[in-house]
Amino acid sequence: MSLSESASVEAESAELDAFLASFADLTDDGRDHSALEQRLERFLAGARAETSGRRVVMITSGGTTVPLEKNCVRSIDNFSSGTRGAWSCEEFLERHEGYDVLFLTRGGSAQPFVSEFQEVLFSEEREDPTYLHGCVDKVMRYCHGPRFLRVEFTTVFEYLHLMRLVSKHLRPLGSRVMVYLAAAVSDFYVPADRLPTNKIQSRDWVTGDLALEKTPKALGVMRHRWLPEAMMVSFKLETDESILIDKARAAARLYDVDVVVANLLHTRKDVVQLVVRGQDAPIVLERAGDRRLEGKLVATLVDRHER
Repeated sequence: MSLSESASVEAESAELDAFLASFADLTDDGRDHSALEQRLERFLAGARAETSGRRVVMITSGGTTVPLEKNCVRSIDNFSSGTRGAWSCEEFLERHEGYDVLFLTRGGSAQPFVSEFQEVLFSEEREDPTYLHGCVDKVMRYCHGPRFLRVEFTTVFEYLHLMRLVSKHLRPLGSRVMVYLAAAVSDFYVPADRLPTNKIQSRDWVTGDLALEKTPKALGVMRHRWLPEAMMVSFKLETDESILIDKARAAARLYDVDVVVANLLHTRKDVVQLVVRGQDAPIVLERAGDRRLEGKLVATLVDRHER
């Protein structure tokens, strides 16, 4: 990394620290972070053992919110339902036993093995209860075992705070960590000093202005400061196909990401393109029949991680 790049990362790191410090009151939500750190240490104990060759994948999933009040009633939300993260989590747990899975998930978003549970439960077309029983069995087998740890977030402040905290515990594992950033992170936020304390009254919205600022980028800080040896996988979602690959390449170059998963909004469940650092042509992965695309996606990433 050049001196100018190093200075840029330092500036981004300082900006991110200041951003999180300004929202310390909102991220201190009563959660016992010391208890969370103890859970992280227990979860990572097996991978940290001297003779262990185990890998850890940190999957982020779901969308973040941006509060519009300190005592939040209204917020700006993200459309992400978290299905890609949940389905990818299933793939790692069921088919890649060499990985332990740290699942950072938006509360209320899709969860592994039960993402379709509610829909099927109330469906008039499916009468066979074995599917539902199978979902519960898999949750008990995989999500209550030593290979899985689930941590919830809601706001963009909580998300970035947790990413910094978790990265501190993952760093000793070096290149055995894969970071799989499938969460949809809010690009804009309302600064803490502009947030009203209480609920904004509806009459105030008629003339009120909503001034937003850009959320500090954490990807470069994570790449170069928090987890410099990890395999970094980010996602780029666009609605305009003509700019998708150029945007993904720019992200890979700017943040030194190993793989950018480029996908279009309306075809994201059927096809993705992997923009790999140092490789000219993207790798195209397409869904085959009724099988989920995440099977191919995770298998391809695991193969690159092993190599």
